[in-house]
Amino acid sequence: MIEELKRRLLQRPLVPFQIVLKDGRRLDIVRFGQVAIGLTKFTFVSNDYKMKVNSDESEIAGFDSLGEAKALA
Repeated sequence: MIEELKRRLLQRPLVPFQIVLKDGRRLDIVRFGQVAIGLTKFTFVSNDYKMKVNSDESEIAGFDSLGEAKALA
């Protein structure tokens, strides 16, 4: 899953997406710099800087697309 996350983050222009975690949380990625990636872990910071998530790649359930309207909000 880390490789897929890297691929999505390196895409230019950035196509907004969600990281879906196994516990049901959805992390909206709408701009560059919201995610830092290690070998097996990642750190996410919300667009408004109010939420920070440190997690292991094993907690990623998948990825979803974000609509353009939501990404620009």
